[in-house]
Amino acid sequence: MKIFDLLILLLSLLVIGCSTTYRVSDFASRDKFYDDFNKFVRDKSVKVTLVNDSSFYVENGAQIKNDTIYSFGQEIIIRNKKIPSSDTVEINYTNSNPMSAEILLKNGNKYQANQIKFIADSIYFSYNDKIGTINKISSLDKLKCISYRNHWLGIPFGFLDGLVIGTGAGIIYSKSMSDQAGKDTDLLAPIIIGTTFGPIVGSVFGWIIGWSYTYEFNP
Repeated sequence: MKIFDLLILLLSLLVIGCSTTYRVSDFASRDKFYDDFNKFVRDKSVKVTLVNDSSFYVENGAQIKNDTIYSFGQEIIIRNKKIPSSDTVEINYTNSNPMSAEILLKNGNKYQANQIKFIADSIYFSYNDKIGTINKISSLDKLKCISYRNHWLGIPFGFLDGLVIGTGAGIIYSKSMSDQAGKDTDLLAPIIIGTTFGPIVGSVFGWIIGWSYTYEFNP
């Protein structure tokens, strides 16, 4: 077997077992399956695949409710506020801009204020208020699966595979070269190189591939 072919074979190990699949049959009931899903993906960026094989990504997770899948989002609303000057503890201006500052109140609230105006004994300003939103994605009968990829979890797996690949390739290469030359003087160096760089390359591959968690609804 050529060294290149062996490397391709060994590198394929990186994609074996790099996923966990959850099905309704793995749980005591469908409700348990939904509850586990809701807890797991709530704050994660997930890939949604529909039964027609179209797919898209949803940030901030998803939730199942009443046989429907929803996504979480944020809406920014500009609000205006008036507070008594006596309620402030500190005003920290942004880049010496008198119209923009962080305002700290006595009750502990903070505002990233814009368009600041001082009138009489009051402070007028505007600020961005982030409002959580829930948006409908699809009914469950049109949902094929939802998956989440953990890139960091793929690094240990890639490191170990890279160690095996690098060491094995180094041994095979050294043996091949020594057989051709009729001596073993170059046996050690390729093994050291393979053992050193194999885990590094494997860790990079492991991070790219990651570990995928998939919840199947209508496979």
